[in-house]
Amino acid sequence: MSAPVPVVAPNGVPGPQAVTGDTTARGFVLYVALDEATAATAGTTFSELVQDVHAYVQSLVPTAESHAVVALAPADTPGSDLDAVRAALGDPTVARRARPEAAPAPSQAQRARPTGALIDLSRREVHLDGEMLNLTFREFEILNYLVENATRTVGREELL
Repeated sequence: MSAPVPVVAPNGVPGPQAVTGDTTARGFVLYVALDEATAATAGTTFSELVQDVHAYVQSLVPTAESHAVVALAPADTPGSDLDAVRAALGDPTVARRARPEAAPAPSQAQRARPTGALIDLSRREVHLDGEMLNLTFREFEILNYLVENATRTVGREELL
């Protein structure tokens, strides 16, 4: 058995990428493209699948924490099921994924743009309505502090 190699999910580059010295891998995301009808046909449910995956991870690493989320997307969402799951869960790398050449890219007017805010604390990126914002270091630090303390009111003096 070899020692673990630090990697992160690819950003349009085939294969794993090394983690930089100022970051550390703290977990991973597993996207599963599956609808409830297909799961039922296979004799299972989302709940049973999640419990089985959780039990398997716990059998390998008893101290590991896990969290499951079901992706809800409109039935007519274009692209593969996996792309729909990634987009519904706000994966900022979904747009960077290389598309097959056979399918022509939709025009800018046809392309559905995500709405809302996506704050990726690990990458220090903020996306608003699908556009990446260029925040200064201090602006990002304030936003990060507000997100981490979202359950309470943060006063001006505390921010200063």
